[in-house]
Parts: sequence; structure tokens; C-alpha cells
Amino acid sequence: NLRGSSSYRFRVLAANAEGRSQPSAAVEFSTSPDRPSPPGQPAIKGRVLPHSLHITWDAPRDSGGSEVTEYWLEMCLGLEGSHWEMVYSGAETEHICDQLTPGTWYRLRVYCQSLGGQSQPSDSLTVQTAAVPPGPCQLLSLAGRARPWEIPLRWGPPTHDGGALVSQFAVEMSDLAKGPRRSLYQGSETECTASRLLPE
Repeated sequence: NLRGSSSYRFRVLAANAEGRSQPSAAVEFSTSPDRPSPPGQPAIKGRVLPHSLHITWDAPRDSGGSEVTEYWLEMCLGLEGSHWEMVYSGAETEHICDQLTPGTWYRLRVYCQSLGGQSQPSDSLTVQTAAVPPGPCQLLSLAGRARPWEIPLRWGPPTHDGGALVSQFAVEMSDLAKGPRRSLYQGSETECTASRLLPE
């Protein structure tokens, strides 16, 4: 079997009933490079952060007989997405993907290029960015009629959950005259009632 991007020497002889001729002068020919095998599967270098991922990968096991000149890193949003976007091209075998969304799943894969052509894609990496605390809740409003001794309240969840399910709400209250805040409610509902209030 011949190898890609390799040189070989050839000569030819003739034969008849009386025997074989002297060989011709040797000539040299070279095979063209083959396309490289896929690069190694992308991996995470360091910690998984909320807004960035440091991605690294290995060179292909078989270069096809010529030097790999470029890598292409592609990213796809979500576990089931089919739209791959190129986020890096160059000769390095690592890249920092930034401006990502916290708590979001991404898939990444790598191609490489040499004189022999473009490789098949590597196995893909599936990774979720780290979550962050949620954004502020929407403003409190009355959930009904305020009475002398109680105030029914409701609120909306945060516009951004930080990439993780909001599991609990905490409502605090204070007397405008005295100031110190105290805990009124902790739970998963978006309504509560401030009760046992003393009318002035």
C-alpha cells in the first residue's frame, strides 16, 4: 500500500523467450497528500464559567502526509440544534469561546485542513455553561383589597433565571417609620399575605 505525500522510484524491464533486458533508468514519482483524519474530540480546559468556555483539542492521528494548516471550531446552541456556527479558524489547538449565556447547553466540534483536503468533523463535545443568580423579581403589586390588618401581595418571577430553575422566593417587609426589614415569606409561590398588621 502506498502512503500519501510519499516518493517512490520505478524502473521497467522487458522479457522474451531468451531472457530479460537490462532495467531502464529509475524515475521518481510522488503520491499526493491524503486528507487528514478528524482531530481529537474537543475538551474543556479549566473551569466551566457562566459566560465563556476554554476549549482545547488534539491534532489528528493521521495528517494524510502533509502538515495541518488550519483548524475550524464550530458551535451549536442547544442539545437538538442543527445550526453550526464557526467560532474559530486558525493554526492553534485551543480557543476561548466567550459571550455565552449562563446555564445554556452548547455542542462543539472541530475540522482540520491540509494540502490533502478537509477532514471529517471530530466527535462533538456537549457542555452546559455555569448558572448565575437570577435577576430581580418583577415589582410587587396588590393581589386583592388591602385591609386594616393585612395586605395581599403578588409578584412576577425574574425575567432572567440565571440559567437555573428558580426554586424559592423571599419577601421582606419593614415599617416605614422604624425601618428594619424582617422576613415575611419564603416559598415557591408568587403570592403571599402580610397579616397581623396593626392599624395606626
